[in-house]
Amino acid sequence: FEAPRIAATSTSTSTNTSTSSSRISSSSSSGSSPVGALPSLTAEELVLVENLNRRLTTIAEACVKANVRLLIDAEQSYVQRAIDFFTCRLQMQYNKTSPAVYNTYQCYLTRASKQFENDSQRAQRYGLFFAAKLVRGAYMEQERRLAKEHNEADPIHPNIEATHACFDSLVSNIIDRRARGERVAAILCTHNAHSVASAITRLNCLAWRTT
Repeated sequence: FEAPRIAATSTSTSTNTSTSSSRISSSSSSGSSPVGALPSLTAEELVLVENLNRRLTTIAEACVKANVRLLIDAEQSYVQRAIDFFTCRLQMQYNKTSPAVYNTYQCYLTRASKQFENDSQRAQRYGLFFAAKLVRGAYMEQERRLAKEHNEADPIHPNIEATHACFDSLVSNIIDRRARGERVAAILCTHNAHSVASAITRLNCLAWRTT
């Protein structure tokens, strides 16, 4: 899979404001794309992307001013790449001094652990807070049906035990990183009693407050 050819550039606003505007531009001025790549965005699509980016920035600015965390939810895998793209842009701008913007990791996906690690390393590399919302996932039947229809690999773990293991592993990972003083934050979303108990036990072992 090759992501859409979208390039991000920044332009400064006038000196009497602290905010900046972000622009999304097509990487191909001719409109053509390399063989095997997705088509470049049309002029109309670029306008839609610009509008989305502006609205997300407005929401993020309001959340930061109100000291409210912004949680970006996860959806089906066929749109998740775009969600991740915009979430990363927001985190690069607003997670410099606090965990303001959280991305969601669906632990029933086989790629969840790798994406979690890649994103946490990028945050560390740029001196950002890594902010993660951990869930199991909600689109298993649809994901598997679409993968079968398109003759693609099943993106879901083969069984519930593997999903549990992924979720609990990422919980332990981020708790341990926080205990080492790393700039990380997490919101754990689960109805699973074992996962809740395991997280609390881990926190207690590290002498954290759990209330």
